[in-house]
Amino acid sequence: MNRYISAVVLALVALLAACTKPVEEILTLSRTEYTTSADEAKFSLNVTHSGDYTISIEDGASSWLSAVPNGAEKNMIVVTIKKNEDYNERSGRVAVKMGSLTEYISVKQAQRNAIVASQTEYEVGCEAEEIVVKLGSNVDYKMEIDGRWLALASTKAYQEQELVFSCAANMDAEPRVATIKFTSGNIQELVTVTQKGRIMQYVLSFVHENASMAAPIFSGSIVSGSILWGDGNESSYADGVSHDYVSAKEYKVKMTLQGGVDEQIVTFKDVVGIKEIDLTGM
Repeated sequence: MNRYISAVVLALVALLAACTKPVEEILTLSRTEYTTSADEAKFSLNVTHSGDYTISIEDGASSWLSAVPNGAEKNMIVVTIKKNEDYNERSGRVAVKMGSLTEYISVKQAQRNAIVASQTEYEVGCEAEEIVVKLGSNVDYKMEIDGRWLALASTKAYQEQELVFSCAANMDAEPRVATIKFTSGNIQELVTVTQKGRIMQYVLSFVHENASMAAPIFSGSIVSGSILWGDGNESSYADGVSHDYVSAKEYKVKMTLQGGVDEQIVTFKDVVGIKEIDLTGM
């Protein structure tokens, strides 16, 4: 009888052992990848889990990537991504661990798009020359030049791109300005090039014996000038300027003018009383 009871007990124990299974570990995430722009971002995902889990940030991304559980049951994880101020794309992983299970959320953030010129203002002389614009960019860009006298001469492909622009000689007295605009979408970098005017000095002398004298008129581009009337008086040049003397006698007038290299045509309104005209300084 005792043997029978022992056999029954052993059979029951074996049956219970066969029916008892270990608790299955469950850990699943509703999303495992996320890609975003360079702007600050936040997203959430659902977590199905059978026990407590921990969250950690991998790949050295903890300075810009963070994740925390949300809700009393921790059935959701909220991931926060800081704005990317760097010119390179970056990526990181959020690791969710529970027991022997680990799930990952891979996060990829785009770079900060930029077009940056190392120098945005140039001033050049009136002679023809070249300037080098060092341009850093991580996007494809378009280039527009506002100024016929400025042109792209060549491109040197280094880590930082060098664009060589040729400036034509300025034959006018007035300075001129051209701009180079680099654009990519809503990103813009503007470079301004200012070229000095070509200033020549002209000297005109003449001798007269009038009591009143009107200065001749110049048809070219005259920027400034002065007139020595020959009696100790001086005045600035302007179209139509004249001078009255104390008496009519011989006076030598000297005009010193600054202007462009264009053709200068000198016109005297009246040559009465003029004895000599010296054009060698023109």
